[in-house]
Amino acid sequence: MKIIQAYKKKNENWQYLTNKEDLKNPLVLVFANRMQLELSEVIDAIRKEFPYEHLVFGSTAGEILDANVFDDSIVVTVIEFEKSTFKIRTDNIFNHKKDANALGKLQILAKVSIPFL
Repeated sequence: MKIIQAYKKKNENWQYLTNKEDLKNPLVLVFANRMQLELSEVIDAIRKEFPYEHLVFGSTAGEILDANVFDDSIVVTVIEFEKSTFKIRTDNIFNHKKDANALGKLQILAKVSIPFL
């Protein structure tokens, strides 16, 4: 498994905690405050820096990276799995009356087929 971690503070360039390299079909986890994630220019900047297919966004009230907590920043972890596979499923919690349990049970888990469990 290979992991790349980076962050971007407002009006600054991307900073990498690890070496920047191209990974094969990675899972990209992006964390930032909700207001930033609603800006198309922020999403465009993330996609430009991390031009991969599988990006998962999560909103936070403080972004954690290593032993630091940042505010008004973007934190990204890119993971290349050697032997594991993953599937990304999406849905809108508003389609489930804001009930996270219903969303998980009825939509996401029902769509994932795991034959070895």
